[in-house]
This record gives sequence, structure tokens and C-alpha cells, in this order.
Amino acid sequence: MDENKEWIVQYHSGRRFNDTICSEQTRDVYLRYFRKYCDAVHETPDELVALKLEGLQNLNTEKEFQAEDLLDNYLYTNSEIKDKPNVQSAILRAVKSFYAATRGRALLDDVGKRVSIPEAKQRSPKMQDLLDLDEVMNNARDKAILWFLESCPVRAGTLKQLLWKDLVPTGDAKMLKQ
Repeated sequence: MDENKEWIVQYHSGRRFNDTICSEQTRDVYLRYFRKYCDAVHETPDELVALKLEGLQNLNTEKEFQAEDLLDNYLYTNSEIKDKPNVQSAILRAVKSFYAATRGRALLDDVGKRVSIPEAKQRSPKMQDLLDLDEVMNNARDKAILWFLESCPVRAGTLKQLLWKDLVPTGDAKMLKQ
């Protein structure tokens, strides 16, 4: 068992969070970033849940949104991550996932609303590279896999669970006709 998993299962809320994550890769990423957040704000997972519960019990007071304020303050002012939007986004996803796993104690949707991942300046591989690869493929399944993998972020383990109904046409279809 790795260090972050050993750490999270010490806490009641941490065990519940750990059990809700199906993918090992996602678990590794979420636990690493969630622990980074807990260490930075000096709170345990159970203390974070207590903070949210206290806010839910004190509506219309300064305590109501203290869990959300703590996360926003960390995301926007912590010097280690302030200029790292990818890290900010990963921490935001991990913390929101933790609270969602605590049954009805999810954070508000607008938490971390100013965190955004910058869009890549160039496509890699380029569209022409994909068209060239598509042209030499003679198997429809391989072509479908090529275009699916290029059109969305997906983990290798997810591909084998994919169903036909999961595929939705994209705006790139008109580029193939050119």
C-alpha cells in the first residue's frame, strides 16, 4: 500500500473517499493532490468534513461557506500553486471529489471558478498527421479508436469499457470530407 493510501484510510471520511474511486490511476492522483491540500491548510480529512458540517449548521453566518472559502483562499493565494493552473485544477477536482464522497456535503459549484487550464497553443499531433494515419489504416475499428482517442481525454483502461452509444459525432467530421 502506498504512503498516501495508508494516510487516507486512517480517517473515516478518508476511507469512504478512497472506496469511491474506482480507478487506481485516479486514486493515486486524487490522493496525492488531496493530501497536498490537507497538509497546506493544516486540516485532516475528518476536520474538513466537520468544517463543512459546521457551515451547514450555521446558515446565514460567516461560517456557512467556510469550507468553500478555505479552498478558494488556498487555490488563489498559495504561492506554491498560484501560477500553476494544472496543479490548481487537479487540487480542485480532488477536493471536490472528496466532499462529494461525504454524502450530501458537496462543495458549491462555484468554488474554484477562476481556476482554468490554459489551452494548448498547438495541436499535437496535427490534424494532417491524423488524416495521414487514417488513410493508411484499413480496419474500421482502428480508425474509430484513432479518432476517439484524439477527440477526448481517456485513460487506456476506459477504452475497453466503451460502448457504441458512448460515441457522439464531433465538429471534426466536416474536416474529413475536405
